Amino acid sequence: MKKNVILLLSVCTAALAVIAVLWWRSDLGVKGAEMEQDARAEEQIPDSWAVAQDQGDFMTAMIFYDQDRSDFSVALYVRQSEASERYHCRFSGDSGMIGTGIVEYSFEDCEEQAFLSMNGQKAVQAVIHRGEEIENRELDADKPFVLVLDSDVTQAVFYDADGNIAGDYDLTVK
Repeated sequence: MKKNVILLLSVCTAALAVIAVLWWRSDLGVKGAEMEQDARAEEQIPDSWAVAQDQGDFMTAMIFYDQDRSDFSVALYVRQSEASERYHCRFSGDSGMIGTGIVEYSFEDCEEQAFLSMNGQKAVQAVIHRGEEIENRELDADKPFVLVLDSDVTQAVFYDADGNIAGDYDLTVK
């Protein structure tokens, strides 16, 4: 009888240990340094594809693209909490509008927003407004770009080489 109780307790302990490990691995997400590899594995993105990425305090956004920029995939990761160094993938896959324009991504529980584009509109500059402060970021007209912006940004305007607006976004302060 005593041996049966010990055996039963051992089996229950082993089962709980397996459940705990599975829960821990799936619930805690991936480390920041592992996001690119995680996205490539999940979306089956070839190693030969280039990546454009940017990271804020809570969000990381990436565009993976082939050599001739005819095919691409995106991945957005959000940090679980301020105390955590692990991220969860919140969106991955194809978004056709990124191929022709600039797409803004935001999540209700994340104060940052991401702007992704294959840069078909040839944007060369991003003008980022934070109240009275203005920041200029240079972009390469021949490469896709990703910008992750803080919650204090009120407007982001993208310009092409001729000074034409390639995208204009008023952002809601959260």
